[in-house]
Amino acid sequence: MIIRKYENSDETGWLYCRVLAFINTLYFDNVLNRKEKYKNDSIELVAEINGEIVGLIDVELDSDEVKVTSSEGGFGGMIWHIAVHPKFQGKGIGSSLLKKWRTF
Repeated sequence: MIIRKYENSDETGWLYCRVLAFINTLYFDNVLNRKEKYKNDSIELVAEINGEIVGLIDVELDSDEVKVTSSEGGFGGMIWHIAVHPKFQGKGIGSSLLKKWRTF
């Protein structure tokens, strides 16, 4: 598995992974036909296996030091999307994405 920055060419795979991850949840009807753009700087990562997007995380970074999104003080971010393709759930991909975004 490779975790890397999202690229515009990933959009179709990103959308597909997200919709499949949410299909059997209460968010099943929250289907996007385009990936969102964020007002503030963001960290957008994908997990890839054999060229397939199998996980994703989008974190919009705080523009000011606030306590709402960071319990440790300092800058934090809002996780807008985190998803793992159903065939790959339970393999630590979501946990890896959560750990990795902090290193960017």
